[in-house]
Parts: sequence; C-alpha cells; structure tokens
Amino acid sequence: MIILRKGEDKQGYRVLMVKLTPHSETRFSVQKKVKFLWFFTKWEDVLDKHGMPKIFDSNKNATAFINFQKRW
Repeated sequence: MIILRKGEDKQGYRVLMVKLTPHSETRFSVQKKVKFLWFFTKWEDVLDKHGMPKIFDSNKNATAFINFQKRW
C-alpha cells in the first residue's frame, strides 16, 4: 500500500489517500489514534473482519465511516 497523502486529525481518526499497487486507482483508508504506555500515541489502521486495512472508494465514504464510529 502506497500512501499518497495523510489527512488531518478529526475526532481521533484520519483519512489517507492510498494506492494498493503503483498502477491501481486511488483509494482511501482510515487510521485511528491509539494510546500506549500512558501518554504516547500512534496511528493504527482500521481493520476489516479479515484483518486487512479497511479500503474505501471515496473520501465521502471514509468520512461517513468515521462519523458512524464516533456515534457509538
């Protein structure tokens, strides 16, 4: 996965513009900010049920996913 652009932090999530291979279309992925060792933070990919990073066709769908996750 090739990261083209990192989005800004929104509600503990950010949207990445990615390409799965050098010749594929541009897609979008979501990362979540997680805490470890009390006060350090890092970014982890949001995974689907198969353990792979969740990939979206559009930025709109990725943002809708973030808004849905923050609701619960």
